[in-house]
Formats: sequence, C-alpha cells, structure tokens
Amino acid sequence: MRLLLVGSEYAGARTLARALIEWSRETMDAFAGVPDEYLIHDHFLMPKISHPPELTDEEHEQIRRLSPRVKEMIQRHNIFYHIPFTTSGADSMIIGLHIEDNVYGPLYFDYLADLDPDDPIMDTRNLFETWINQFAPETVLVLVKASPDAIRNRMAERPHKAGVVQRGDIELVLRRFEEEFQRSALPNKLVIDTTNTTVEESVAEFTRRIGPFLTDRDRERMDSIDADSG
Repeated sequence: MRLLLVGSEYAGARTLARALIEWSRETMDAFAGVPDEYLIHDHFLMPKISHPPELTDEEHEQIRRLSPRVKEMIQRHNIFYHIPFTTSGADSMIIGLHIEDNVYGPLYFDYLADLDPDDPIMDTRNLFETWINQFAPETVLVLVKASPDAIRNRMAERPHKAGVVQRGDIELVLRRFEEEFQRSALPNKLVIDTTNTTVEESVAEFTRRIGPFLTDRDRERMDSIDADSG
C-alpha cells in the first residue's frame, strides 16, 4: 500500500496517517519490519526537512535564513529522493511531498512563483508525477480537507509550535490544495473531509472507499490475516 496524503495544516492529514498505519498493520500486516521513525515520511514543510533524528531549533533557524533559491533546491532534492525508481511494491506513507511544496513554496518561502514554466527547474518538477506513475502506479493520492471554520477552530484550540498557515490565508490554502489535487496526474484519488468526523469515522470512510485501489498483494495479505483470525 502506497499512500500520499495531502492537505492544509490542521485538516488532519498527519493524524489520519497515524491511524491508517495502525489500520493497515492490523488488516494486512503492512509496514512489517519498518522502524517507527520511518513509518511516515513527513518532512517536506520548511524547516522540518529531515528524517529523524529531528533537527535542533538552531538548525531550523539556519534553514529559515537560507535564500529562496537554496530552499527550493533542498526541497527539490528532498522530494526527488522520496520518489521510487524501482517497482518494489513496498508499503509507503508520505505526507505532502511535491503537492505541499507547490502550495507553501510560493506562499511562505518565496520560491516557485517567479519561475518560468520553461525553466529547467520546472522541467524536473513536472516529472515527479510521471515517475510516480511509472514506478509506483499503485500510489493513492488522498486529499484530507476541512472547512475554513474547522481549520480556524483547530488552530485556536491546538496551535502548532511551528505552524505555517496564517489565519488570513486559510481559504487560499484550502483552494490551492484543491487545485493541486484536481490537477494531479496521479489517477488513484480519494477525498476525506474531516470537518465533522472523528478520526475513527475518517478511517472507516477510508476503508469503505479504498477497495478499488487495493493491489493484489494488499488483498492477498488481507485474506491471509482473515484466514489466520478465522
């Protein structure tokens, strides 16, 4: 199972990702043998751009002070590194990747917006999804969304230590994620709206709708778990 979850900060993608890891482990023994720190790849939002162990606050500040050109280059290389170039069939849970970068890069980090469509940098970025479709066509793109009011309420009730989205940008950010989702060339797509649902209800909705995108290997593993439990 390969999942790419995207969505505005506070929409719930990261919470849902953790719950889906547990669901996939229970139902198909997915992610077997994967160390906990590598279960979810969630480091495509400046300045958190590294695998564990986490960078220090001082290192985060050093990243913030980098030029837009260098920030874009780091993120491009970071994204490239996480695109599969072999058809391994391995389980994968990624949050954000190129779609998050496309939304937040020009809005908060001063890059991408001024790049010409024919710029060589864009030539590379435009191939990201081509490579995903070529080497990991089973990837499912999941847009996790919530209403503007829900985002505002969550932001007020549980503010993130290093939050990125600003209150005045909520509608814009939600629209941009929707645009990137609709524009994406990845064919396997789901939308999960968390506005008025619990995590358990969101997982239940996901399980009801993921069926058409399960691979033969996913189904075989599920059947094996069912047989063992029976």
